[in-house]
Amino acid sequence: MTSSHPRTKRLVWAAAVLVVIGTETPLSAQQPQVSLETVDDKSQTGRLIRLAQNEAVVEIETGDVLRVPVEDLVSMRLRPDVSSPPRAWLLLANGDRVDSALDRMTDEALLLEWAVHPDRIELAPPLETVAAKVVGQPADRGIMRPLLREMTDSQFDEDTLLLLDGSRLSGELTSATREAFNLLTSVGPAAVDFERVQALALNSSLTSFPVPDESTAIVQFTDGSWITFQDFTIDEHFAASGEAQYGQRLACPAATISRVDFYGPRVTALSDISPDRVSLTPYLSRRHEPVADRNVRGGFLRLRGRDYPRGLGMTSGTTANYALNGEYSFFQTTVGVDDDAAGLGSVVFSIEVDGDPVYESPPLTGRLPAVETPRIPLVGAQQLTLRVEFAEFGNIQDVADWCRPILVK
Repeated sequence: MTSSHPRTKRLVWAAAVLVVIGTETPLSAQQPQVSLETVDDKSQTGRLIRLAQNEAVVEIETGDVLRVPVEDLVSMRLRPDVSSPPRAWLLLANGDRVDSALDRMTDEALLLEWAVHPDRIELAPPLETVAAKVVGQPADRGIMRPLLREMTDSQFDEDTLLLLDGSRLSGELTSATREAFNLLTSVGPAAVDFERVQALALNSSLTSFPVPDESTAIVQFTDGSWITFQDFTIDEHFAASGEAQYGQRLACPAATISRVDFYGPRVTALSDISPDRVSLTPYLSRRHEPVADRNVRGGFLRLRGRDYPRGLGMTSGTTANYALNGEYSFFQTTVGVDDDAAGLGSVVFSIEVDGDPVYESPPLTGRLPAVETPRIPLVGAQQLTLRVEFAEFGNIQDVADWCRPILVK
């Protein structure tokens, strides 16, 4: 007769696990397929053995083991690029976004459940690193776009609740739970039911973010979230871990990751550099300055369903010049009309190096695929010029994106 004692059941379960482990698929068959893009343009595909702090180790199709220094990596793709629907984003002051559910607030941090993690572990970003939190998941992008624009383009002098009825309430946030938000306003304390709140924006003047290390990795997840990490690794058991730039050490299965973009001594995001000069030739009277890491309307950079953490948003009639000082070997980017244009728009992207034209795209619309430029040689170059030109229909819906523009030494 089989015992029903709980301890006996646990022992039988453990024995079964040991049997399965002894007969499971060899480790090499479990290793995720990855595509590596390197600074020397020698892209490789193979099975990931590990990503250490100093190198990526991959078994390629020939069976040889390839070791690539992390400083020579541009990107590592583990899964197809994802198309992310509107989500309840946590927006950090460095541009990171994470799909998460608000649990509560302490004196020092927001506590949230990390949605993509199988165990929904707790995120605890310090309050000073948080820009805003979407509380109620928007039903469509038509709602998300103005909401994000409101939260990212505006400077909030106080903590502010954006309510579902379109109104707002400002003051000092004293507590937040899954039941209610409490603020101390100019007329006294106020409590607002959780269900009435669409988003929370924190006081912009109190924002403070840790200075990143020289080398960082932007990790994109299968739900469309991304987090900037320092000392990011994936071990032999395909467990990923690293210190998020906001200060918390996180671990997650590699199966939750779609892509890793590397920045460091050799790879620089162009959006981290201020242009020397910007020239605007508006079609009518309205002027749109270039925007770093957002499209020109303030939304996320998005081309044909894929969101990009880094890049530049422009509109037609815009020229931006960047000083290079002969420090770089090449420039690379992906261009297109943002999905925000709803299939409309018509622009031409062009690139000059030291005043000489080196690249011009065909006319691109919001319906045409994004275009990855060739690597633009920059050895000895002093100036890079990016230009978005008018095509058809003036500047109507010309929401032009330079996605992941990088300078490589």
